[in-house]
Amino acid sequence: MWLTLLGSLRVLRDRGWLLALARNRRAIPRHSERRNVATLTINQRQVGPVTILDLHGDIGLGAASQMLRRTIRDLMEGGSTKIVLNFSRVDWMDSAGVGELAGAYLPMKTKGGEIKFLNPTKHVQRVLQLTQLDRVFEVHTDEQRAIGSFS
Repeated sequence: MWLTLLGSLRVLRDRGWLLALARNRRAIPRHSERRNVATLTINQRQVGPVTILDLHGDIGLGAASQMLRRTIRDLMEGGSTKIVLNFSRVDWMDSAGVGELAGAYLPMKTKGGEIKFLNPTKHVQRVLQLTQLDRVFEVHTDEQRAIGSFS
């Protein structure tokens, strides 16, 4: 798992994210090309010991990615070690969003916890594949299976 994360981060740095943007601008537009402001709403709910974050909107540079970082950090500091991020209503995500997801992996693992992804939209799934984060985080299409997958 660690090697996969390091490999993903290396892909972002070496071949990576900016190169992927240059090759395929339509698939992953830059923040400034997409919208002036990325907006994100996060609704939190608890299903047993699992915290589910329902994300709605865009995850991009600025307030949206900071909000995601703060929310995950606050949950970890509060003792939550089982988090599911529901991407079913996320229209768009840029490298800032990818950075927040990758940055949350190590602190959560250190605390003995896991973050899993649920229902990524077509665009988010493509971003996860390009950055190879789909190899680092478990991706589920069914909420009950995502919840049941925690050991």
